[in-house]
Amino acid sequence: MNIQFSATYYDSSSEDDVLTFGLADSLDDPKHFLILQRTEEVYEQDVELGQDTYYVEIGEPGMAGYGGVDDVLIAADKLVFNFSNATPWCNTIKTIGIEITPQLGSIDDIESSLREIFIETSTTITRS
Repeated sequence: MNIQFSATYYDSSSEDDVLTFGLADSLDDPKHFLILQRTEEVYEQDVELGQDTYYVEIGEPGMAGYGGVDDVLIAADKLVFNFSNATPWCNTIKTIGIEITPQLGSIDDIESSLREIFIETSTTITRS
C-alpha cells in the first residue's frame, strides 16, 4: 500500500523529554497524518519491550508501532518515507509520500528534526 497526502500542518517539538515530528492534512480534524516520536531517555523496560526506538503513528489507515522506517527522501516539495516489509506492524505499507510547501517550514529544519528522531537507528535520510 502506498499512502499520499498533502500536508497543511507541520510540528516539531520537544516536551517532557519526548521529541515529536508531525505532518497532517489538517490542523483541526486530520484524516491523514504521520507522527514520529522518540524519547530522549531510554529505560530498561523500553529495551525489554522493543520500544527503545522511535514510535510511528499513521492516521489513515490507522496504524502505529515502533520502528519500521527504512529510509526517508527529502525533496523541496515532498517527503517520502519507505517502510520495512520485515517490521510486522507496518509490513503492508510500502511508502508514505507527503507533499510539502515552504510555508510549513524550512527544508533544513525538517531535515534536522528527522535526524533527531532517527538518531542511532538504521534509517537513512537523503536529500535530493
